[in-house]
Amino acid sequence: MADTKSEPIRKESPFKKLYLVAYNSALVIAWSLVLLKSAIFLSERKDVGGLYNEVEYWLKVAQTAAVMEIIHALVGLVKSSVFTTFPQVLSRLGVLWVILESIVMKNHLTHDTIGFPLLLFAWTITEIVRYTFYTNTLLDNLGYTLKWCRYSLFIALYPMGVAGEIVCILSAMSVAKKSGQFSVTLPNKFNFSFDFVTSCYFVLLLYPPGFYFLYSHMLRQRKKVLGTKDKNL
Repeated sequence: MADTKSEPIRKESPFKKLYLVAYNSALVIAWSLVLLKSAIFLSERKDVGGLYNEVEYWLKVAQTAAVMEIIHALVGLVKSSVFTTFPQVLSRLGVLWVILESIVMKNHLTHDTIGFPLLLFAWTITEIVRYTFYTNTLLDNLGYTLKWCRYSLFIALYPMGVAGEIVCILSAMSVAKKSGQFSVTLPNKFNFSFDFVTSCYFVLLLYPPGFYFLYSHMLRQRKKVLGTKDKNL
């Protein structure tokens, strides 16, 4: 789902600033590699089948590295609240490592649905812009165009990413119903049961209110940052 993390603290010690610039720059490179490999694959194959296998290494690196953002918030390197950063990072990691990476039955792969390219390009473009924005903010080199992209592209990318995530989750639920993957049934020595499909239903129920809250928040941020210059958008 879309990102609403606060911008990095601009006035930090030289070491902190250097670290944050290096971190954000590295993530720009990682996500750019995901985008480049995706574009090359689709231009050559013209089919989404196999796209995940083509980009999975750098996708895993780039998205998993976001765990550091929770640590940054915890230790005060950035202004972000850990209570908002943690669920956002966790939800992305859940979609990546559980839904896309782990749910498999015969030839049915959740990442071969149309949902994967939707979320992939939404995530990738969003993160390239976001980390580029952070890097340039830290370097006091932020132009209006980049600022506009940071606070405008989400209007289309956020719904696209959410739609892609939902499609992939629904696909995973269909597979899990047949395979029983990740579910635990009774009786067992721990006297514990867990139904993966039911948990997915619960997650899906969180999407509408989560979407409304985060999307509304970003629209307010956009108005605050960009003012009335883009009132027609």
